[in-house]
Amino acid sequence: MAQSQGGQAVTSKETKLHELPPDDPRRNTFLKELNVRIRCRHTKATRDPRTWKIKNNTYNHLAATWQNNFDFVVL
Repeated sequence: MAQSQGGQAVTSKETKLHELPPDDPRRNTFLKELNVRIRCRHTKATRDPRTWKIKNNTYNHLAATWQNNFDFVVL
């Protein structure tokens, strides 16, 4: 069953980048090239990071603050 968050449907079988092995290609791909949303672990708000400055980073190169406070969900 899909649930709408921030205008995007998020399914129960979502893939979170932090759950993938560090050498997974998706963790080493620029965020702007992935169909990804970030979800704040505190507020549950969902946003598209491809319009932010972090879009030119890979998940593995993000600072710990990003990795500890947000789920990066691949759609």
